[in-house]
Amino acid sequence: ANKLIEQKKQIEVLKPKAEYTDKILDSKLLVNTTSIAKDFGMSAVTFNKLLNRFKIVYRHNNRGQWFVYQKYVDKGYAQSCTYTKELGDGTTKEVVYTKWTQAGKRFIYDLLKEKRFIPVVDWAEYPAFYAKDLKNRLKELGVLR
Repeated sequence: ANKLIEQKKQIEVLKPKAEYTDKILDSKLLVNTTSIAKDFGMSAVTFNKLLNRFKIVYRHNNRGQWFVYQKYVDKGYAQSCTYTKELGDGTTKEVVYTKWTQAGKRFIYDLLKEKRFIPVVDWAEYPAFYAKDLKNRLKELGVLR
């Protein structure tokens, strides 16, 4: 009987968190790579190189837009977006780039945490250690020089 009461209490505590998580993951809001990269203390350039090392993204002809590998396409982790960029000579050009869905952001967070990459928000107790560890790990992976 006591165990059942404890479980009910735990459900009451966890239910709002689960509902919030479901709401976020169902959101149509897209997130740019820079935003996620900053959460891990990196630039977008370094972050994309790291995701490339883990076979999440690649570049066609090693330039331009980063694309999600085919095995992740059907999972709905990312979308291609387009914007019009005005050039210095007054002309414009279309630029295509990748943005992440909330499910994609969650996938990245889980993957990187599994590989011991800690979000900046969790660095609180030892920020200097985590910053140094991050830099060393990126160097080991060949992402940084």
